[in-house]
Amino acid sequence: MRAQYTTRSCYGIRAMIAIALKTGQGEACMLQEIAESEGCSLKYLGHVLAAFVKAGLLISRKGRGGGYYLRRPAGEITIKEIIEHAESALSCMPFRDGFELFNGVPSALSSEISSKIVEAVDLILVRTTLQELVLNKERICTILSGIGIDAMPVDS
Repeated sequence: MRAQYTTRSCYGIRAMIAIALKTGQGEACMLQEIAESEGCSLKYLGHVLAAFVKAGLLISRKGRGGGYYLRRPAGEITIKEIIEHAESALSCMPFRDGFELFNGVPSALSSEISSKIVEAVDLILVRTTLQELVLNKERICTILSGIGIDAMPVDS
């Protein structure tokens, strides 16, 4: 069983990680810099980040030294918040090639199981913070570079 998210949510999470890394160093993160490092459309990402500014997750500053900063510490921003503000609604749905996972199970029971899965995913998203993802990215990059693999720089 996997959770499926839209491109908008995935870009939003990846952009927030990049911004959190820069903010942690006291620097702004530029839209173009994020789009290039994450391989996504500048215009598309701009819409996602504008939603985050409107929601109060980010601060946007124009001009020299401008860019995006976290409005709150990364440890206070949940992944659920990021997804909700990227999508306007949580867009996570369990799947496994249709519903053969529940073959032979009455539809009412299948619906109950699906509801429990959605509740469990929701709980995980509420309990997982942006800071946890940032720390995991830093740890993974450090491990990879320690064994000679050129990983994406931690400050990207």
